[in-house]
Formats: sequence, C-alpha cells, structure tokens
Amino acid sequence: MNNKKKKLAFIGLFAAVLAASLGVSVTLTYLGTNEGKKNTITVGHGDQQISEQFSEPSEATMEGSYVEKKFSVENTGTVPSFVRLYAEFSDSEVADKATVKYTVDNTTTEYTWKKFKEGLAKQPGEEGYIESDWRYIPEGTDGLLGGYFYYTKALGARTVDNNNYVYDMTPNLFDSVKVDFQKYDENSLVVDSSNIDRIKSYEMIVYSETVQNVETGAKVFTSTVNEETSTWTEYGYEYKDSEWKEAWKSFLRQTP
Repeated sequence: MNNKKKKLAFIGLFAAVLAASLGVSVTLTYLGTNEGKKNTITVGHGDQQISEQFSEPSEATMEGSYVEKKFSVENTGTVPSFVRLYAEFSDSEVADKATVKYTVDNTTTEYTWKKFKEGLAKQPGEEGYIESDWRYIPEGTDGLLGGYFYYTKALGARTVDNNNYVYDMTPNLFDSVKVDFQKYDENSLVVDSSNIDRIKSYEMIVYSETVQNVETGAKVFTSTVNEETSTWTEYGYEYKDSEWKEAWKSFLRQTP
C-alpha cells in the first residue's frame, strides 16, 4: 500500500543567494500480523523534512563569495527509511560557475559543482573519488535512479525523549556555495570584472524523497551451490545499509 504525499517549494534567489525548499515525502505502510484467527494490521508511516542553515549575503558580487548553505534530511516518520535528494541549479550556466565547500573528518575541500557530483558518483580507488555517506547517480544513467544524491545509510525511526520527538538525520550534503561571474582567461586570470550583466538570478531546487527500510512486500533470493541453484522468498524483508540501491530499485519497480 503506497501513498505519496508531495510537498515542493521553489524560492527564487539573486546571484549567490540560495533557496531552501520543502521535500517530497513518500509515505509507505508497514504491515504486521499476530498469531491467531484475527489479523492485526499495524500501520507505520514514512515522513521527513529538510533542515536548513542558510546565511543570506548582504549583496551580490561579481566575483562571488561563499554563502553558508547546509541542508540535511530528518526522518520524522515511525519507520526506518532511506533518503535521496534532488539538488540542482535552475540555470546550467550558473551551475558551471558554482563551487561548493564540503567537509569530512574536519577537512574542508573546494569542488566545482560538476566535480562534486562526479566525485560522489565514483567508486573507492577511482581518481577524483569523494569520501562521503552520500553517493550520486548521474542523470540519464541507471534508469529512474539517475539524477539524485543518495544517503547510503538507513535513518532510524523517530524516538521520544522527555516527551519530545528525536529525529535521526543525514549529514549535510555540502557546507557552502559560491558563484563567480567574472570572466577568466585560460590561465585563470581575471580579464573582465566590470560587466554587471553577467550576474544572473537563479534558483537552487532542492527536494527529498524517502522509502522505508522495511519492505511491505517480499524479496526473492537466488543462491548457487555446487552448480545447483535454489530460489526463495523472504517476506517483510529489512534492507541493510549497504543495500540502499536495492531498496530504491524495489520501490521504483526497477529491475537490473
């Protein structure tokens, strides 16, 4: 039983100002039964919200300056869930001029927006690989999975502490961003910083989706031992953190 609840907002911004938006909450149910003649259906729900830290700059500048832009996703639902994010600039020319700062293990590194996405799409050992609990699947690849950032660990269900809800949350995708509108030559030297017309208004579109970690249906397993293949089905299967991709494929009804 799948019920999608969509929440999406686009907030316009100018030059280095980035917008926050609400996410797409995917609500799923988890069915449980007890022994006996009567079946009891226990309904849980998946829900989430984007948490943001954003420092609006006082004015737009030609050369750009870093603006704090941190966003993460909280699991506000009653079932453990996997999360994916869509985050992209509304203008491809602006995206080509954008740079982000990303921090891991107290080390901050700068990446162009293009290199950031490419680094999160690579595997350990590949040149340009970025170590993170987020992975990126490029648009146009892997079917319906492409074009999103995926958090590779399951977020736990909300808990209660002193009558207050406590939410498990992802780390920030990145920490800050800037867009440089100056014109450079092949040696990365500024050759023109006077053309104010190159400063463009833009949006950063951000929304999130969740899929529950515990399947409402079943998963088919196949094993081959001594050239003999056996197949079995597990119902109410719970995905491991390493199986985030399989969980999304199952939800999107996508086969390899």
